[in-house]
Parts: sequence; structure tokens; C-alpha cells
Amino acid sequence: MIGVFAAAALLSAPAVGPRIDQPDWARLPSARQMSEAYPAAAQALGLDGRARITCDVDRLGRLEKCRVDAEGPPGLGFGEASLRIAEHFQMRPKMQDGRPVEGGSVTVPIQWKFPRSGAASGPVDRRPPPALETLALARRLTAALSPDAVAEVQIRAITAEIGRLADGLAPDARRSLSVALGEAVMGELPALREGVALEHARLFSPSDLAELVRFFESPAGKAYVAAQPQLQRVQAGSAAAISDDLRARARAAFCARHDCSDALPLVSPVP
Repeated sequence: MIGVFAAAALLSAPAVGPRIDQPDWARLPSARQMSEAYPAAAQALGLDGRARITCDVDRLGRLEKCRVDAEGPPGLGFGEASLRIAEHFQMRPKMQDGRPVEGGSVTVPIQWKFPRSGAASGPVDRRPPPALETLALARRLTAALSPDAVAEVQIRAITAEIGRLADGLAPDARRSLSVALGEAVMGELPALREGVALEHARLFSPSDLAELVRFFESPAGKAYVAAQPQLQRVQAGSAAAISDDLRARARAAFCARHDCSDALPLVSPVP
């Protein structure tokens, strides 16, 4: 569970009014609030982080006018995330003559902990392993079907994910994130290829695999694999055209049963 550690720190920081060195916390951010504020890129990488913020304290003990003193790792947004959760901190207010008084500042170190679980992810595959000869044929088929195809799909997905994760990141952190995710995909390629080969071995019989290997290792098969990017582009364009045709057919069928005239009066929905 993503947790938070908050305490006053004896650190030099710009203070407004007296510095509160031993805050009496009435409320701290919940695990859910910390999780929702966790920087997306750091979460994708499974990184812990930390930040130190200094805030003024109002008369009800709430933090305001917070600023980031330090954060780490730099550029991943832990400082900004700490500012976002500052509203969930509240101290028991100082009392004078039975009434709360405002003033003072507090420095709060915040630890961001990424949840780690030793449990294996995903369902356990209880199917018996394929025979070695079948798996060997499946590996040949996977190699013949363009060894970079698996990586290509993964890299496209990672590239799209980088755009989402890197929003608001410092340029250096954005570049590092892109390189790190790309290297991670390439490092996982052998395992990805083996996973594809294993599925081939389970989907096809040895005789079918032998036939597929013969074709895809032949000149005609290699030409077919090489043409796949162009074929996929054509298929994507055809799918879009078919979608337009289907939409037009559905519109015509609907309007044959219902008056689609623009001259119809507007009708309020039935509550």
C-alpha cells in the first residue's frame, strides 16, 4: 500500500511566523489519496520517491501556501504530487485563551512508497508443456514470422504510453523515461518471442507447424511476411471504408422506420 510519513523536520526553510517543530497531526493523507496523487511515470516504473515541503499553517491547522524545498528522484513529479496532497494534512490548532490562532510554518518530509507484491501476476497456466520437437518447430515459425514483429507491437504501445506518462515531466526525465522503457522492451524480447512460440506450439499440431514452417521459410512465405506492413495499412483503410458503408446502411435503415426530417419539432426526453 502506498504510504506516507509526515513529521516536522529541523531544517532550514523560509518560515512565516514561528516554525512548528513538533506538529500534532489531527489528519494525514490516506493511502487512497496518496495512490491517486502518485506521479504516473514513477508509478509505471515502480519507483519510490520523496519530497520535502514547507507550508504556512492557518488557524484551523490546515496547510497553505506550500512550496517544494527538495524532491527526489528529480524531475518525476514527486514535489508537485506532494503539493497536491498537502490539503489532506491538518494539525490540531494552537489555542490561545480558548480560541484557535493562526501563524507559523511547518516543514514536512513525505515518503512515496510504491506497493510491491511478491505474488505472481496473472492466472497460472496449468496446461502441460508441449513436446520438445513441437516447441522447436514453433520457435522456427515464430522466427520466420518476423522476429521483430513482437517488439514492434510492444514499442508502439510503449510509445503511446510515454505520451500519457510524460505529461508535465521535465525534458531530461521525459527522455530518460523513453529510453528506459525502450530498453526494457528490447530486454524482454527473448521472453516475448518464447511466449509466442509456446502459444504456437499449443495452438497447432506438429504436422500443421511443419507445413507452416515450410511455407514461411520459403521465398513466397518470406515475401508474404515482408508485405505485412503494407497489407495492414490497406486493411486499416478498408476497415474505415467498410465502417462508413455500414454507418450509411444503418442510417438508411433507421430513417426508413423513423422520420429523420430536420423539420421535426424538438421533443423533451421522458423523465
